Amino acid sequence: LTPACFAVDNTPPISSFTWPANGRYANAISSLTGTANADVAGPQTIEVKITTNNITGPWWDGSAWSFNAANSWRPAQLLSQTSWVYPGTAGDGPLGGAFSDHNRYFFYVRATDRAGQQEVSPPVVSTDFDTTPPVLTIARPKGPPGSPPYSNLPLDNARWLQLASGTVNDVQPFASGV
Repeated sequence: LTPACFAVDNTPPISSFTWPANGRYANAISSLTGTANADVAGPQTIEVKITTNNITGPWWDGSAWSFNAANSWRPAQLLSQTSWVYPGTAGDGPLGGAFSDHNRYFFYVRATDRAGQQEVSPPVVSTDFDTTPPVLTIARPKGPPGSPPYSNLPLDNARWLQLASGTVNDVQPFASGV
């Protein structure tokens, strides 16, 4: 007889995002990253879901937006026992063209450990995607303050601008503001 030992794992895994950050603005998202903790059995799979509306969709299916919820969970790549990245080596395309300006995106992640337990409450983060710069309008001065419009003179001989005014705004939906 050969003695054997084993561990019973009754603890479901937990996962989290390191990027994107919850409640932040982004003007580029090329990958999602995060951590996972499945201490006893170790992580087996990490999956992510990307959507603009988790009830009606659309969901990212790895290469395009789809209203088919069946393909909404996408495989991420485990980088170690505690970190992951999406897209990884599972065959999903790059995220470069996945996001459009002035939209809010919701990102979910869930872990499954080697004991077959799936995360009970997958975390979600939301990020507003904004690639449009704010609009700046200068009302005064109407033109350069003199000729030449700059000065290399010492401060006591410099041409001072007496009044400057204008507006700046960033009013599109989900804009990052100014």
